[in-house]
Amino acid sequence: MAIMRLASGSFLALFSLGVVSTTVACTDDAGDKPDTGKVEPPTKVEEDKTPVVAESTGKPAGEAGPGAAEATGTTTSGGEIAPPEPVIDIPALLEQAKDLKTPDKDALAALDAAKAAGADKIEAAKVANTRGEKLIEKGEIDRATPFFEWAKDTHTLYGEPVFNLAKQACLAGDADLCKELLLEVQKRGNKKLVKQVGIDPIFTPVQDDPEVRKLYEK
Repeated sequence: MAIMRLASGSFLALFSLGVVSTTVACTDDAGDKPDTGKVEPPTKVEEDKTPVVAESTGKPAGEAGPGAAEATGTTTSGGEIAPPEPVIDIPALLEQAKDLKTPDKDALAALDAAKAAGADKIEAAKVANTRGEKLIEKGEIDRATPFFEWAKDTHTLYGEPVFNLAKQACLAGDADLCKELLLEVQKRGNKKLVKQVGIDPIFTPVQDDPEVRKLYEK
């Protein structure tokens, strides 16, 4: 009986030692981390949050700033947007030129600006001629002359400003210039005006000139 007990005890000791060895081996194979049977989720890849830059503005897309969609200017070679061309109000410029409260220099500048912006030439010339006639009525003969000249040069078929300049030449005693201007009126085809030469006392200095007589006697 004693021998059997000894054998039984030795067997239990050997069995216990084997279990311990097996446990240690399993632990070493797992990298010191017991296998729990759970599957680890894949590592999340960080989303690239680098903003997309809009080429025309240099700002992130969607943040081009207020009014970006309304830009109408042209793009320069450097990629910058030039400001749009200003809108010119031609009627307002002509009204400014017509108003005698506007200084003569500013009125002439307004006429030039309207003409450059594409104003109808005969309309602009009529505004200048009308301003000149109003100045004549006020006795401002010298102030009127630049506006008659402007109208004369702006529309080559408009006879009224040339006729007004002829009157001024006769009043100033320059018969030669008066005659030259009256012949210009005739070239512009305004027969109604040249007919007045024979009855208007202003033209007395040139009424007997043969060339001038032909103008109003036809």
